[in-house]
Amino acid sequence: MKQRILIMLLAIVSLFILGACNNNEDAAKDNEGTEAEANEENRVLATVNGKEILKSDYDLILEDTIATYAEQGVDVNTLDDETKKKLRNQLLDQLINTELLLQQAEKEGIQTEDESVNERLDEMKAQFEDEEKFNEALEENNITEVALKERIKNEMQISTYLENSIGEVTVSEEEITKVYDQYKQAMESQEQEVQELDAIKDQLEQQAVIQKRQEKISELIEQLRADNEIKIL
Repeated sequence: MKQRILIMLLAIVSLFILGACNNNEDAAKDNEGTEAEANEENRVLATVNGKEILKSDYDLILEDTIATYAEQGVDVNTLDDETKKKLRNQLLDQLINTELLLQQAEKEGIQTEDESVNERLDEMKAQFEDEEKFNEALEENNITEVALKERIKNEMQISTYLENSIGEVTVSEEEITKVYDQYKQAMESQEQEVQELDAIKDQLEQQAVIQKRQEKISELIEQLRADNEIKIL
């Protein structure tokens, strides 16, 4: 079984069609199939300031999405066409937004020390029984340790950029009360007991901070999308 900790970085799954390999095909057809698959992986889905986003990039985040849906008891393949289309667009938007943030981080000179990347990698390795099991997971998911480290580095650069751009997020009593009202409405709709505000205020404050931070990130990304050249092909 693939380790969940790697899923967001690894993956080679088709969203709608999982084609089976016919072992009775001749070598010529096998080669044609391999070449066709390679061409499909290298197909450009979009560009961000000239930087290409490939079908293979899309596939890398696809498996994590499929696994997340599966954990919730949903088979992505059973979704209707309209929902699949929305999901596909959301994933592409996610790739575009990530590339925008990374480019902006690099533009502002944000660097990630190799020591920090190695520490994060060691944390991931610690999720496995031993080094051999970790390497097996890398091989199973068709990614090298070097490529994994590069993705970790990018993630850390983006995180630092967001922290610098957004800063500390605080919320008012009014904003906490608003989150409580949302919680109360949800619990009442499910005919469940509603706790008093003071009893869960700390959790509500954390949720309010998360919501506000996400709003700020969305505003930042919206501005980046307006200021940069994005082409969806």
